[in-house]
Amino acid sequence: IREFAEDSYVFMATSGGTVKKTALSQFSRPRASGIIAIDLRVLRLPMIAAGVALLLVLHVFLAAPAFPAIWVKRTLLPFGDTAWPRRTHIVEIPEAFPVRRGDALTLRGRLAGEIPSIGSIEWDTVNASDGSGRKSFDIERDGRFEVSIGPLLESITCDLTVGDASLPDLQVEVVVPPELAGGDVTYHYPPFTNRAPDRAQSGDLRAIVGTRVEIRLESDRPVKRMQLDLEMGGDKRAVPVTLRSDREGTAEFTIEQRGRYHVALYDHYGFTSDAPATVLIDALENALPSVKLTRPGLEHRATPATRLSMLFDASDDFGVTGATLHYRRAAESTSQPAKQQSVRIPAAQPAKEWAGRFAWDLGLATFEPGDTIEYYLEVHDEGLHLSEAKAGVSSTHRLDIVDPDTLRQSLEARLREVFAELEGVIRQQSIGIDEVSTAIVSLPDTAEAVIAGDVRRVQAEHNRQVRIRRQVGRMADRLRATADELADSFLASPERVAQLRQMADTLDVVAAESMASAATRLEESQNLLRTLSQEQEAR
Repeated sequence: IREFAEDSYVFMATSGGTVKKTALSQFSRPRASGIIAIDLRVLRLPMIAAGVALLLVLHVFLAAPAFPAIWVKRTLLPFGDTAWPRRTHIVEIPEAFPVRRGDALTLRGRLAGEIPSIGSIEWDTVNASDGSGRKSFDIERDGRFEVSIGPLLESITCDLTVGDASLPDLQVEVVVPPELAGGDVTYHYPPFTNRAPDRAQSGDLRAIVGTRVEIRLESDRPVKRMQLDLEMGGDKRAVPVTLRSDREGTAEFTIEQRGRYHVALYDHYGFTSDAPATVLIDALENALPSVKLTRPGLEHRATPATRLSMLFDASDDFGVTGATLHYRRAAESTSQPAKQQSVRIPAAQPAKEWAGRFAWDLGLATFEPGDTIEYYLEVHDEGLHLSEAKAGVSSTHRLDIVDPDTLRQSLEARLREVFAELEGVIRQQSIGIDEVSTAIVSLPDTAEAVIAGDVRRVQAEHNRQVRIRRQVGRMADRLRATADELADSFLASPERVAQLRQMADTLDVVAAESMASAATRLEESQNLLRTLSQEQEAR
């Protein structure tokens, strides 16, 4: 170039897209090192900055794609309704808010992002009544918060505001818990009562111990489960309830003691009433059987080989099933600890009244002369009992074990005493009858004399006859007991035993006849006295 005109320019462009326009006159005075028309090293810095900016933009798009979109919308449409991202976020808030009627609503949550120190909640009832309000609450440093409203009686709509975040139209449903609406109970009585099942309306239970009850429960609204807690005799346990539908369930248990049970109904939210239904259980006692050992007496003697005849009377409200004879050596008759032993006495069939008879073979018990045995009867029935005692027991009797010779001598002495006493009674009886006959035949003609003396004599004779009757009856009982002891101990022949028993029966008959005879004579004398008195008054 020969001329470097001021209005001439040099235009340069690089492959990287950089362009430069320079006046031609700038090249008119070249230096020894030359003239740098364009510095490519300076061009690298803007390119690096542009690359970094591009990477940052890509990172923002990938990490928070909504933010660039909002920025673009806000840039292109500055007057649109697109809002900038919130600095505070409400998290961990449940979607549904069921509350049991009468309880308070407790709302718990957590904040993310910028955490303010105070939030607020506003509410209105669904029915637009006067149940509205506003309440502020504090927020912890970690963003957690808790606010309570209530107690609530109606469903409400809430608006929660914290910082620049809000949750509008939170629906809070007030739920009425289910209540027991009705039902019935079926009693399945124990088999030994011979009673058919009985159904009654729900209410307090009353049945004999051992009765199985089947309870049907009805709810006034749908439930998810039913729970029956049983308290009986100091024990507590849960009884399974089977749901037949969303409003009906059944449960069963056996009445063993007095007590109660509680019924709780749970809906699908898990709500139940604060006061579960309570039902009392009145367990009727299955009365213990009673027993009386009528033979032998409270004290008795026997030899080691005796087959002791025992008679007893047992009774029960439903039926006696059997008896057990318990015996042991008395403590004073042995130096070793007294060990109780038992003999089972089965009943032919359960009966309300049982006149029992049992032959106790003492030879199987290895008793020895000098032993004193204590024994009693225990009778059993079917079913459970409320009391700790599970059987009826008789009084305790004593049995002295003696050698055969000693017992024989004692029984023979008793027979001699009975015969001697009987002879005396016979003599008194004949004398008394003669005196009464003489008194009746020789009655005077005047009523005054009769009333003055002979009536007293007739009455005294009647009383004496009653005493003799009782004495003769006691002798008959002693003869019969002696005959039984002789038979049980094999100390007399069957013929002699039969004679003694026949004599005892005869004494009973004679005593009864003498009583009737004395009563007849007394009546005859009283009639005669009335006749004489009437004749005297007529004269």
